[in-house]
Amino acid sequence: ALYYYADNPQRPYDPEKAKQMLSAAGVSNLTLKYLIRAGDEVDEQTAVLVQQQLAQAGITANLQKVDPSQEWDMTIAGDYDISVNYWTNDILDPDQKTTFVLGHDSNNNYMTNYKNDAVKDLVAKARLELDPKKREQMYIDLQKMAKDDVNWIDLYYSPYINVARKNIDNFHQNPLGRFFLEDTVKN
Repeated sequence: ALYYYADNPQRPYDPEKAKQMLSAAGVSNLTLKYLIRAGDEVDEQTAVLVQQQLAQAGITANLQKVDPSQEWDMTIAGDYDISVNYWTNDILDPDQKTTFVLGHDSNNNYMTNYKNDAVKDLVAKARLELDPKKREQMYIDLQKMAKDDVNWIDLYYSPYINVARKNIDNFHQNPLGRFFLEDTVKN
């Protein structure tokens, strides 16, 4: 990905450290509302795994299965503590994601309610920067700042998987998931 910063901090699973951090913050018996899209098998399996991992740190995650449209409304309203969602870019430029997820736009930073004014300002400046080296550094700085704030946690990368019969030729999909069917033929 353009301007990807490979040295972003990795946050290893460490329930004992989490317990210590909660204790130092004066938090005990933490219970979180975890929204799940009912009928989404991957979302449900992910929720059970995350729930089990949180339990090891002494955190209770109450799973709440709701209809996908209700889940969307609840995330928009901020009526949740944990929710797993997906992200895919429509364009190769990082501005789309930084604006949508870090720039305090009308979607409340993809329903995370993340706010950092220094990050927001840098998002706006990076969008307008024409010098490729300066722009790259801005996007590296944005990644560092947002990851330091733990604006969200990346759980996994799910590549596009396509299946076609042997009699299909010239089916192509770009890394953003767009199909190119102009030259696709069935023999």
